[in-house]
Amino acid sequence: MLDAIDAVDWGAVPGHPDWYEPARAARGLRALADAATLAEAAEAGSLLGGGGIVHGHSAAVFPAAAVATPLLLDIAQQGHPAARDTALGLVDEALSSYPHAEYTRVTTSHGTAVPICCAIAHQLRDRTALLAGLGRRGRSLLADAAEHWRFEI
Repeated sequence: MLDAIDAVDWGAVPGHPDWYEPARAARGLRALADAATLAEAAEAGSLLGGGGIVHGHSAAVFPAAAVATPLLLDIAQQGHPAARDTALGLVDEALSSYPHAEYTRVTTSHGTAVPICCAIAHQLRDRTALLAGLGRRGRSLLADAAEHWRFEI
């Protein structure tokens, strides 16, 4: 999992220059993947929620959240229970936060200019079995994802 985190050039992921901190994304994901206690998971979550993938104080989501979502889902599946709860909470926050102007869309394997929230929702739908098996929190994320547009031609 750490190799997948390190494979991303977080500095190349766009984001508002006054709010997005790429180093927080990388450090926070690495720390969350390694977290073995509630305190370690909370510290990692603080990095990710304070400019890494979202900025909790301003309820803003960054394009990095769409890149981080599959990694967070892997952490939820394989990590410590505290890391799982933190990862799911961050995905929930990213799905319900608003992007800054000019940083609202991402390129995915399903298309270009995809709204961040819809890119996250698509990744959640791709992991339905995992999320359904994680209890109420996972099912709640799936319900939220269902409210985002999706169509295929």
